[in-house]
Amino acid sequence: MKTGVYTIRTIQEADQLPVLAMQAKSWLDTYPNPEKGVSKEWVEARTKQWMTDENLKKRREFIRASNKGDSLYIVAENEKGVIVGLGICRNEAGKYRLGALYVDVAHHGSGVAHRLMEKLLSWAGPATIELEVVSYNERAKAFYRKYGFREVEGSDHILHEILPVITMVREGEKG
Repeated sequence: MKTGVYTIRTIQEADQLPVLAMQAKSWLDTYPNPEKGVSKEWVEARTKQWMTDENLKKRREFIRASNKGDSLYIVAENEKGVIVGLGICRNEAGKYRLGALYVDVAHHGSGVAHRLMEKLLSWAGPATIELEVVSYNERAKAFYRKYGFREVEGSDHILHEILPVITMVREGEKG
């Protein structure tokens, strides 16, 4: 296993562009799949949309509202201060959703995804948590299974007009 020194911290407004760049690279490393009709060009066009003035403004507002009770938005940075991962979990009216967990492919196997997940799960406590994952992303599905997530039968659907996704859920503790 690769190792490194990583800091897990809450996102700051200044992190917006480095986070988007890391997430876009992660999408390019993960989502193109000609068999499923997901081209590299589609992924590039989709992630380029994140950089419009309107979408950057929305993301800044989301960052400002994060980490104030109903959401946790964290980043992982390496010893050089480069953002190599991110995680988002939200409490939407008592329903917890893992909205994102991305790690730069160069840091896969380093334990950084584990550290992000542990922080997100700790924040959510014993609640039931659900997430959506691209159905052909076997690496991510195996990772989530390690934390007790299971695929919800019949939950498959299309996201962003092209990405086949499924829902996975981690049941909370029964009180």
